[in-house]
Amino acid sequence: MSCVSYSIAFASEEEIDDLNILNATKLAMKRAIEGLSVKPDFY
Repeated sequence: MSCVSYSIAFASEEEIDDLNILNATKLAMKRAIEGLSVKPDFY
């Protein structure tokens, strides 16, 4: 198996404080998915 695209994203300390850790994690995951050059069919 090989990787065709990858993306790294994060949530800031302020976003974690404002959103809570769970929602900030989801936000970072959303940003990482949006940063992929090859869009996934599912995730």
